[in-house]
Amino acid sequence: MLRLEDTLDHAIKVPFEDFMRNLSQIRFMHRSKRVILWLYLSTRVLARSISFLIMPTYKSDVVDYEGYEWIIMNDHVGHSELFMRGIIDRFSDLSSVFFITLNRKLTFPRSDVKLHLHTFRSISLTSLFCAIKYSMNRRETFIGLGVWKIPAFLTHVFDSSLIIEAHRFYAGVKFSANAKLICLCDSHWHQSVVTSAFKKRGLVSFTCMHGVPSEWNMWSPFMSDYVLSWGESMSDTILRNCDDMSSDRLIEIGNTKYRKLVETSAVELFKPHEITEIVFISPCYTSYPFGLKGFEMEIKKFIQLSIPGVTFAIRPYPYREEIECVENLLRRTGLSGQVKILTDSAFADLVVPGRLFVGSISSAIADVVILGGIFVGLCEGISRKVASTHVCYSSDIYFNMGDLETFIQNLSDDSHLHHHLKRMSVLRDGLLSPVVESLDLYLIDKIAARQH
Repeated sequence: MLRLEDTLDHAIKVPFEDFMRNLSQIRFMHRSKRVILWLYLSTRVLARSISFLIMPTYKSDVVDYEGYEWIIMNDHVGHSELFMRGIIDRFSDLSSVFFITLNRKLTFPRSDVKLHLHTFRSISLTSLFCAIKYSMNRRETFIGLGVWKIPAFLTHVFDSSLIIEAHRFYAGVKFSANAKLICLCDSHWHQSVVTSAFKKRGLVSFTCMHGVPSEWNMWSPFMSDYVLSWGESMSDTILRNCDDMSSDRLIEIGNTKYRKLVETSAVELFKPHEITEIVFISPCYTSYPFGLKGFEMEIKKFIQLSIPGVTFAIRPYPYREEIECVENLLRRTGLSGQVKILTDSAFADLVVPGRLFVGSISSAIADVVILGGIFVGLCEGISRKVASTHVCYSSDIYFNMGDLETFIQNLSDDSHLHHHLKRMSVLRDGLLSPVVESLDLYLIDKIAARQH
């Protein structure tokens, strides 16, 4: 049986690691900016704690889910919404589905599916004291941070308080005796808490892979009973990179985001076209050992590639600071009008004939391959060891910047291009399992078969 402390240990990992990763960028800042940032982080979390304390304790008018067999939850916007909509659309009986989220910006999945929003905008004194005690018992977490241990500790306490509030709320929710949970990421604190509640009651839980296996799954091993994978390649990647996983916990259901594309053959998609533009896909600047500096160094090398007859474009991660970094770099190098920054379109709209995509560990790489785009891997600022955890990684298509330039130049030769397109076709086949209809019935059958 999971204790509150066990729930906290799992749920706090990712939010605190995100905070620490952002904090790691301070070494590249001027001293005056560091002082301002320290004051901002400390006063911000104190202000939030006070405002959440004076808010009325969170209560819900819906705490009885006994009439629903399937609890589906997602707290992420963007492509994650498409994955969850794809899952819900494949259910045979929507009357058994209840959808929960804490994100007000989330698009309503379907009008015929009941939804409830749990915002957790208040904390009690009891939760706060428990959180302080919990954080104090983990002093080793803050060793070596110097003055930064103050905002780090305050943030750890605040996040722990919210997790405790959510834990107590879901402990009082009534679930069906045969309830099943499908969440999008059981490492996210809210989804981790609900998964813990299901495990405590002996109820079945699933995590649906909505991108590629990431360091989140390595920091916070999968807590769900089963992991829903797109296909063979993703299953192999999960088994290779996640020590806590075993094949009997994996269920392949196909890619719920690109359901219709499964019926399109790779031969139809991967047709030779002259390459006229090369697009750099950012994995997010926080993925680089030197943060924005490391990201900027890689972008600078990319736009200096010498490949005749092509233009360059950059698809930054949708973080304001990263977009500004790219804009400033292009302005300094005088390339503002020559290198495009692709931020407006949905990613699927960017995968068109004539474009070649370069990247390392972004989940968008899998989208490129599934949509029939041409991809070449990059191991420069992101090490080969880290890149090898990606579902599309293969040593024969991932290169350092110098070898990347040579490889792309060779693609002007038809035989090289045809060989690479065949490689893309093989990658795509491994990413897509046959479409599973009546997903709810399929999962019930899979559970029954594996429990006997």
